[in-house]
Formats: sequence, C-alpha cells, structure tokens
Amino acid sequence: MNCPHCAHENPQKSRFCNRCGKPLIAPPTVASSLIVHRRDTPWGAYGGWGFLILLSALLTAAVLTNYLKGVDRRRAKRTLADIKTMAVTWETYYVDHKTYCLRDGTAGRFAWGNISYDALQRMLCPAYIRHLPADDAWGRPYQFAVRYADTGHQFYGIRSAGPDGLWAPDKKPFNADQFQDYDIVLITGAFLMSPEGYCPP
Repeated sequence: MNCPHCAHENPQKSRFCNRCGKPLIAPPTVASSLIVHRRDTPWGAYGGWGFLILLSALLTAAVLTNYLKGVDRRRAKRTLADIKTMAVTWETYYVDHKTYCLRDGTAGRFAWGNISYDALQRMLCPAYIRHLPADDAWGRPYQFAVRYADTGHQFYGIRSAGPDGLWAPDKKPFNADQFQDYDIVLITGAFLMSPEGYCPP
C-alpha cells in the first residue's frame, strides 16, 4: 500500500507509513460520512426528511378538508332548521289569513325575490315569530317568493345559495358527490333541494 503523503510502499495491512509515520488512510470526517449516508438513502439528499414533510403536508390537507366539510355540514343543518322554522311560521299565517302575502287576489308571478324580507317580516313579526332570520348560516341573505294569483292555488318559496354562494343556474352541472354545494330550496312546506336529498327543479 502506497503512502498518500510520501508515496512510500508499505506492507498491505499497515496503518502508518514506515517512512513518514503518517496514517495511510485518512479517517472519515463528519461531513463526508453524512454525504455518504445521504447518497445511500432512497429519499435523496435529505434522507427521510423529504418524505416526512410530504406526508405531513398531505395529512394536514386531508384534516383541513374534512374540517371545512364539517363546518359546511353544520351550517347546512342550521340553515335547514331556519328554513323549516320560517316555513311553519308562514303556514300558520296562512291558516289565519288564507293567504301567503299581505294582499290577496292580485295577479303575481312566482319569481325569487318578488317578496322582500322586510315585507315578510312585517307579516310575521312579532305576532307569529319574534325574530325572522334574514341570512343563512354562511351569512348570505335568504330569497323569498310567493304566488298569489289564485286563492286556491297559492304557494311560497324560501331558498339559500348554499356553501358556494351561487344561485342556480350559475352552478356547475349536478354531481352526486357535490350536491352540498347546491341551493337549499323549500317550496310550500317541502324541500325541493337540500343536503338531505336532491330533486331536479
């Protein structure tokens, strides 16, 4: 074995040079051992840390997604409860007045927003309900509609835009896995569309 310092030839198992006395093999440094270790690992230069960081990011994204879905589910339940309460109150008003609106016998077309929140509040508060919700659980205003052309064929509607805040037909095509993004719509006591079920309008 030749000495790396003086090139003197030494016996094969020698640890030090017989001429200069210096070690024949330099001891590995900490940095070089780390470099060798990093190259030998299957995850690249940073060993297993890259994999752990990626796994942590994926888990965080999954937890955050589930949390947001849970928040939307709770808000949807609260919105459903508000709409049911308003519907029962409106039905009670109809029992007493035989109409779903302040006036009766006037031709009207069922269109969302043709009865305002203020008008409905004047009808129902405080005799039938102490406080009439104005906004859904996402903080967006409800829309109301009524058809009062014929006393025998009146109906009303209450709707919320749901989690995405878009009114139909501005929403994307229906997908069974995304129905929670659709409007929550009640027509005369029955839900046409809600997180509990979907019926085409």
